[in-house]
Amino acid sequence: MTGSPCLRIQKKKHMDDFTKGKIIALYETKMTLRAISLKVGVHEATVSNFIQRYKKNGTIHRKPGSGRPKILDKNDLKELIKYSEENPTKTSKEISSEMTKLTNKAISSRTVIRNLNENGIFGLNSLPRSVAKMGLNDFVFQQDNAPCHTAKLIMNYFDKENIKTLDWPSQLPDLNPIEHLWAHIKAELSKIDLKNAEELKQELLHIWGNTVNPRKLAIFVISETSFSFSALQ
Repeated sequence: MTGSPCLRIQKKKHMDDFTKGKIIALYETKMTLRAISLKVGVHEATVSNFIQRYKKNGTIHRKPGSGRPKILDKNDLKELIKYSEENPTKTSKEISSEMTKLTNKAISSRTVIRNLNENGIFGLNSLPRSVAKMGLNDFVFQQDNAPCHTAKLIMNYFDKENIKTLDWPSQLPDLNPIEHLWAHIKAELSKIDLKNAEELKQELLHIWGNTVNPRKLAIFVISETSFSFSALQ
């Protein structure tokens, strides 16, 4: 979150006793942390922290008086969550500065991050704002001829921004490297029994974050390059 916007992945209130009990029951059946996270709808890091606390204390409840006194009371926490959601591009440092003014309490960036994370709000690093910053000054944009890609509005935008596009045959959408990425994601999803849309969302985030990487994307592109160009000639 430091130096990055507070992008919400999943909003979750403090776990109730039923959810805590369910997590422990699933853990004792040897279910993985990720599977438990998908099952109960709680972030994996929160599940892990709770299980570690349970193993240490032997109870799903916090010990009375355990831990440091909380800096933020309930009203402060509501203001923090509200401000974060209304200002998703603010960094944790900027949020801590604003919350310090609002509450007259010394609230650090770490306090902001911890409290937002505990409530299912996490930060992600932003991509560079332009292709120039990504080192892509000279490139050719590739897409197939789906109607949404060749709409007049889109083509006018390409002309306006001087974006070069690769000529593409109208009847060969399977040559598009992105199709191989979707095939990879579908194959990964087929290995898991998903129960609802939330589980699907969480699993897609996991697949994208853990199995899709620059090397794999390069393989998708390179594997099609020679075949694609021979078909285009």
